[in-house]
Amino acid sequence: MDAATIDQDAIAIGLLYRKSQLPSDERIFYFADAGKCLLRKKESLGKGHWQHWIKLNHSVLGFSERGARSLLHGVHWLDLNWRLTTQLEEITTDPDATEADLAKAKGIRELIDRQLFRPAHLGTYGVRGNEWFTPPKHIALARAVLGDIDLDPASCEEAQRTVKAREYFDEQRDGLRQRWYGRVWLNPPYARTVIGKFIAKLLMHWDAGDIIEAIVLTHNFTDAVWFHDAAAVADCLCFTQGRVKFDHPGGAVSKPPHGQAFFYFGPKAELFKQTFGRIGFIAKAEPDSWSRQRVRA
Repeated sequence: MDAATIDQDAIAIGLLYRKSQLPSDERIFYFADAGKCLLRKKESLGKGHWQHWIKLNHSVLGFSERGARSLLHGVHWLDLNWRLTTQLEEITTDPDATEADLAKAKGIRELIDRQLFRPAHLGTYGVRGNEWFTPPKHIALARAVLGDIDLDPASCEEAQRTVKAREYFDEQRDGLRQRWYGRVWLNPPYARTVIGKFIAKLLMHWDAGDIIEAIVLTHNFTDAVWFHDAAAVADCLCFTQGRVKFDHPGGAVSKPPHGQAFFYFGPKAELFKQTFGRIGFIAKAEPDSWSRQRVRA
């Protein structure tokens, strides 16, 4: 396809979409703008022409027809979420709110918390929010290295049926506000605005000597700042062969669009290599004082 035949709308939408995939606080706005522009384009093309236009411009857009539908669904979710959030704020800040208003606010808050309309691009592992659990076989590998797990700082009661940590922090206790210690297992929420905070928290307590060992499971986002920070301090990394199929509270199994990585912090690098080498290849990190100072700063 030469420059003369490329649809300029497709170029603009593709640029917005690619920006929405980068790790930044503005990505959600690029995502929304890309979806709105795509919706306007769909309406302008008329019935029966949209699918052909997607196929013709997919290399410029950066997504297929399936991705386009997911993008439009995401815009619907964002619009609904923003309207609900605004409505909730209006009720909770109204000094004249009645009992009926407060009951309505409770229902709105529950709907937002359930995140039923979260788009695939913004979820932790693909759909419906951050509540996805590590399969038992991977927890078994972690226990083979750590022995007991003293703390799981990003968890919930259901996940603990598998992890069985001595202590865990859920959303109510908020692990970011607690002290981390001992042997830590961490499968953090993968939302881009949150995961960096959990990694920074881990590195802070590791550097302070509060954590004696830790294994962290994330997507292999090797271009992200938080990934570089963790890799600069970790003693070993395992890049999985194939993707970890996380479990959902409702019984669903995820199909993550990315591979995963396990970080190990501690004195048992050789044991970690032997254990996790069964599921991927091991990269030996070389932690240094400069990296620690950079991360701490």
